[in-house]
Amino acid sequence: MSAALEAGAANCVIDCAHVGSETRLFVVSQRGAVDEAVNDTIAAAGRDAGAAVKNIWVDPIPKESPHAIPEAALTAYRDGDIVISHFPSLTREALHPHFPGETRVRVPNRARTQDLLSSGWARFPYSVQRAIAERLEAKMAPGLTWRITSPAGTDLKGTFAAADAGGEVGAAFFVDAGEAGRARKNFPGGVHDPRACATLDGVLVVEYMDHVPQSEADPPLRLEIKDCRIARITGGANDGLLRGAIGKSDGWIDSWHAGVNPETLTPVTRQDNSRSWFGFSHCSPAIMHYHLGRTHETTNLASFDHTLIVDGETLYEDGALWSGILEDAVVAAAITRAGAQGESFSTRPMEMW
Repeated sequence: MSAALEAGAANCVIDCAHVGSETRLFVVSQRGAVDEAVNDTIAAAGRDAGAAVKNIWVDPIPKESPHAIPEAALTAYRDGDIVISHFPSLTREALHPHFPGETRVRVPNRARTQDLLSSGWARFPYSVQRAIAERLEAKMAPGLTWRITSPAGTDLKGTFAAADAGGEVGAAFFVDAGEAGRARKNFPGGVHDPRACATLDGVLVVEYMDHVPQSEADPPLRLEIKDCRIARITGGANDGLLRGAIGKSDGWIDSWHAGVNPETLTPVTRQDNSRSWFGFSHCSPAIMHYHLGRTHETTNLASFDHTLIVDGETLYEDGALWSGILEDAVVAAAITRAGAQGESFSTRPMEMW
């Protein structure tokens, strides 16, 4: 067991999940989806922290019956103080009706191979990642104005709504468990909370969209947005699949957020599995992620290498965290506590195609 693997596991179990003495920790792992060494190292880190650890192995959920969640998994989510899951076939949409108001801490761990759990992405201090996200969220207060631009031609302006405004996105996936912090903590992560839109106008050039095949050679899909709704759709491939898929939605851009982990990497290419690629890559500061639809089953859209300005203050520039965020007193203190002084935290280049 390498030191890097143990460090990644400790970052997940201690810094992210806050496992401690007498914690009832369930580790739920899908057969064939996670290295046994990852499962074992996560469980060992929990025991080292003094937790009562239960390890549950489950079979994958068939695609034809996505809501058939194994009873053992539901028991873990119900009875555990903290659940760390390696369960990719369990969708958030299927689990949400069982636990609409979460109180336990649930940590989906996407670093399911030894290489990923040993990587800089998994070892990036979770406390620093959260400090970055929380400072960004504090700077995006209701009523403030913002502008997002990108090299591809995205140019959006708007104002922030209150945190509880808009659709079900925040309620479904970013539940606040009070002093325990968020009930759901993505690891390695991460993103800041989605920001609901009170007003939104301009142009969104879609450089990624769920479910529909896309090619780098396709003409860009251009959405003209007025009052938070898509008013006109142009561009895209001649087959019209992208335009058709968006046309079937309610047309509402519910909210958006960006990545905050500069060490984000992807173990799969966009060509091999675009949905999986986006699931990993959207944790990078290089990607702005928009939620299409006022529902917890949103369609994901994205633009790349964005610049974000909020009330005159730059927060992202050209797909990277603005230096002022890293120099912020709260973030700088988190960096010092994590022993990460001297790190550049420059964004790892992402392969967008």
